[in-house]
Amino acid sequence: MAICPTGARACRRYFSVRIGAAPERSKVPLRKWAFAIYLEMTSLKDVSSMKPHRDIRVTEKAVWLMLHRILEAWHTEKASLFSGPVEVDEACIGGLRKNMSRTKWANLEGRGAAGKASIVGVKDIT
Repeated sequence: MAICPTGARACRRYFSVRIGAAPERSKVPLRKWAFAIYLEMTSLKDVSSMKPHRDIRVTEKAVWLMLHRILEAWHTEKASLFSGPVEVDEACIGGLRKNMSRTKWANLEGRGAAGKASIVGVKDIT
């Protein structure tokens, strides 16, 4: 017997993580949805449907629909968080490399923000 979101057994409807979210009624596995959401949210501008098509091996049409559902979900969520223009600032917190011990410095990979914590702040200015 299916368990209802309210906990009653009498409603006879199935409930899962997908209900009420972007991947609802989709045949694409949830893991591929998570990867598509990651690609969309970490890109600076927008993701072409070709990149997830190649990366997660789903048809371009399916990826296009997935990206539109993700943007739709983000748009409705974003509208409730902020009510006008916002200010965004980021910083990388951590010491200078010249002040680190040689053993710690040798273990760092990359340049600039390697080994530092990234902090992002958003403020509604209305």
